[in-house]
Amino acid sequence: MSALVTAPRRPRPADRLPLSASARRARRLAREVHGDEVDAEGRRVMAVVEAVAQGVPESARRTAFVHRAVGRTLRPRQLAALLDLDDDERDALALLVRRAGEDGLAHARRLVAQEPRPARELALVVAYAALAEERDRRRREDARRLIRGTWTLRS
Repeated sequence: MSALVTAPRRPRPADRLPLSASARRARRLAREVHGDEVDAEGRRVMAVVEAVAQGVPESARRTAFVHRAVGRTLRPRQLAALLDLDDDERDALALLVRRAGEDGLAHARRLVAQEPRPARELALVVAYAALAEERDRRRREDARRLIRGTWTLRS
């Protein structure tokens, strides 16, 4: 699975991504689960999921599309059965679920501390893409605030 770690690519609109039939099923399932749902910051959850899927190689797209659906309405085993995921993908989804009371840093530390295996590598690729999407979104927000003259230094 070390082939999953690749150089960042220029994102393409999610609907134009080259997707396998199983990745299209995963995207469809994610759209059904998230619908028009928005997160605490007012972003469409599905837009975030699609941005994460853009940042991973083709071999990780199924996991990227459904990583936010796990733990909300479906469990990793249910998703694995629905999407015909392999054991590594199922285990990666289980690793991507935050435990009760676990913040982002503790979750990242738990992922990194896992024994090196394909599921861990896949989970790290998806988690890294999610963090990169969040970083890029914050940069865009800061640029907009700077242009409008409302930018302030965050603590």
